[in-house]
Amino acid sequence: MRRDAWRVPIPPHLHGKAPRKHWNANALAFLGDSVWELYTRRRFFYPPSRKDSYFSLVVEHVRAETQERLYQQLLDSGFLRDTERDVLRWGRNATGVTPKRLSDTGLKRETYRAATAMECLTGYLYLSDPDRLHAMMSLLGLGDAPADGGEAASSSSGGSNSGGRRSSSSSSSNGNN
Repeated sequence: MRRDAWRVPIPPHLHGKAPRKHWNANALAFLGDSVWELYTRRRFFYPPSRKDSYFSLVVEHVRAETQERLYQQLLDSGFLRDTERDVLRWGRNATGVTPKRLSDTGLKRETYRAATAMECLTGYLYLSDPDRLHAMMSLLGLGDAPADGGEAASSSSGGSNSGGRRSSSSSSSNGNN
């Protein structure tokens, strides 16, 4: 397989139904969380490194604080179509109260809402337009790894790994976003 031809697994066929008519925002965010983490893991898999190096890079990029920063970057970029802005707003408004396990870490409600919006858009694009998803992830520095193995354009959220939305064991499987 060519390096530039990589994509996530093929989404299910929706038989002409729009994702927003088939799933609610939280369901799309649940799916988007997994897709986001897959892109992130793939992005940092090259160059070969130690498992703890992979882990720390991935954790840094799946944190709510990083997703909030990328949310703002995406809004400011001019990349988004009107329907994508609507999906972001829909996902942002779908989150209620920040879960206690996350609020105990000091995570702000707005940070959690922005992260959920990003995951909702990721799930939506995965189902409706995988090529557009890949373009968005590339814009955010989570597409293909650079040939020189350098860091992604968005390599750091400027904070430590503590206080993030994820636990030290990757939480994409629990769906509690």
